[in-house]
Amino acid sequence: MDALSATEVAAELGRSKDWLYANWKKLVRDRGMPPPLHAPQRGAELVWSRVQFFAWLDKDLSPEMKNRVAAIRTAIEAFKGNLEAHEQAEIAKWRAHLDEKFGH
Repeated sequence: MDALSATEVAAELGRSKDWLYANWKKLVRDRGMPPPLHAPQRGAELVWSRVQFFAWLDKDLSPEMKNRVAAIRTAIEAFKGNLEAHEQAEIAKWRAHLDEKFGH
C-alpha cells in the first residue's frame, strides 16, 4: 500500500510536521480525515494511506477538478523520480571527477 509520511501529509496541508503531530487526532475527529495506518507508537512516524488521504483532501472538488488534481499529482511523482535519477547521475559524475583530481 502506498503511504504518505507525516512530513508529506503536513506539506499537503501547508503545515509543519510538528503541527500535524499536535493536531492529527482533532482532524480525524472533527474534520473526517482518515486515521493513520497504524496506531501511534513511541518513536514511530505516523503514515497515512495515500489514496484515503487524497480522497479526503479532494472530497469537495468537482469530478472534473478531481481528475485534474490526480493528473497533476501523477506528473509531480513522475518528475520527482526523474529528478532523483538525474541528481544521482550528477553526484556520481562529480565524485568521479573529484576522485580523478585528488587521486583517490
